[in-house]
Amino acid sequence: MLAGCQATPLGKYASPPSVSIDNPADGTTVDEGVPIILSGVVVDPYFEEELDSITPTWSVNGAKVCDGAVFDANGLTSCENIFSEGAAQITLQAINPEGQKGSAEVN
Repeated sequence: MLAGCQATPLGKYASPPSVSIDNPADGTTVDEGVPIILSGVVVDPYFEEELDSITPTWSVNGAKVCDGAVFDANGLTSCENIFSEGAAQITLQAINPEGQKGSAEVN
């Protein structure tokens, strides 16, 4: 009698990307109506040679901003936003090709 294991396909394990916001820094005060550059970076060891394949989404107080933003081959992204009066929570979310999500926030 012969016995064996069922064949299981091997796959690449993907973990969420690591995301950080470089500008503005947490706690920064900005003037109402003045354009501010938002910038961030993504690190994903499973897609380190394909960082531009990771999708960024910027939001301010839950509203999506910066349509069309992309990560470049070095994992950098930036866009310009004009803030209204009051406190703002800025979020940068990154989704890699495997669907794993990472995010960073500043207030």
